[in-house]
Amino acid sequence: MSRTLPALSKSRFMAGLQCPLRLWHQCHNRVLATPASPMQQALFDTGHEVGRMATERYTGGILIEEDYMNHEAAVRSTLDAMKDPGAGAIFEAAYADDRPKNTGIGKGRDPQKPAGLLRPGHVSDG
Repeated sequence: MSRTLPALSKSRFMAGLQCPLRLWHQCHNRVLATPASPMQQALFDTGHEVGRMATERYTGGILIEEDYMNHEAAVRSTLDAMKDPGAGAIFEAAYADDRPKNTGIGKGRDPQKPAGLLRPGHVSDG
């Protein structure tokens, strides 16, 4: 039986540093998740509204319909949309960066971020 590993976002990574069990629940037991606070919900709603306005402004675009829980499928759909010469825009695109990464540990900075933007919370001595 093949199992797909859940995507590891920055917020999940930080949750795992705080409590490994919390990370497990965020990935595998979403029914126990804390409901969004009114502030979080307002941010989500704003993001959805911006997305809606973008699709109205840039007609003829392609919407990637897979959600964040289906990342691999979303990447495939994004790659397919990029091959479409008629696509004026791609909404909710997903990508996968398969290049090996140099974490910059011991160098004081992360090469994935512009110099000077590495904050103590970005590096764990865990």
